[in-house]
Amino acid sequence: MANKKIKSKYLPAVKEVIRLIGGKENLQGAAHCATRLRLVLKDNSLADTKAIGELDFVKGSFVAGDQLQIIFGAGTVNDVYAVFVEEAGISGMSLGDVKQQSAQKQNAFQRSIKALSDVFVEIIPGLLAAALLMGLTGLLSQKGIFGPQSVVEMFPVIAGFNRFISIMSTGIFTILPLLVVYSATKRFGGNPVLGLVLGAIMLHPDLANAYLVGNGTVKPEVINLFGLKVSLVAFQGVLLLR
Repeated sequence: MANKKIKSKYLPAVKEVIRLIGGKENLQGAAHCATRLRLVLKDNSLADTKAIGELDFVKGSFVAGDQLQIIFGAGTVNDVYAVFVEEAGISGMSLGDVKQQSAQKQNAFQRSIKALSDVFVEIIPGLLAAALLMGLTGLLSQKGIFGPQSVVEMFPVIAGFNRFISIMSTGIFTILPLLVVYSATKRFGGNPVLGLVLGAIMLHPDLANAYLVGNGTVKPEVINLFGLKVSLVAFQGVLLLR
């Protein structure tokens, strides 16, 4: 519960926010992050985001991810949230709860796209780092950028460094299926360790390397599995099951 000083300071703005979102009856859930008040509304079209953005203490207002997000700034948003939930007569929610409320408003196609994107969110930083390192090693190895020779050829002392960077840039792709299965298991509520086990099976060394099978240098072993002929091929570089 907000103390009297905080309540008297932010209550006028909070009352206006509630009015401009279509009233308490249009409010489905509320939470806050480091800087923003995040609201899930039954009907986003009833919210006047422009007018909300012009209120005292508000630094901006917009709808994203099926949430109305109102920017108050670090520190301020905590006090505003305490006054807001008290005035709106709702219980406090976590960001996860608000995301679930938002997801319930989406159709089946939107939910499936969001579920797929959630799986890759945790992997994206690693992929971006790999891409940057690939760009760096390409810059050092490519001839004709700084002269007829590559940077590595002009300065052999950095050859070892470039080789190390090259290994780092491709490392994530050797275990990409492992990371995808781990993230997917977390996303859908399973045991992440079991996800890692499944990913390890997909990359087992007894399975033929998918790249070598693809270029025809290796012929995979074929087994009979209850009448089905199954090629024992690993999942190097594969994100979705074939």
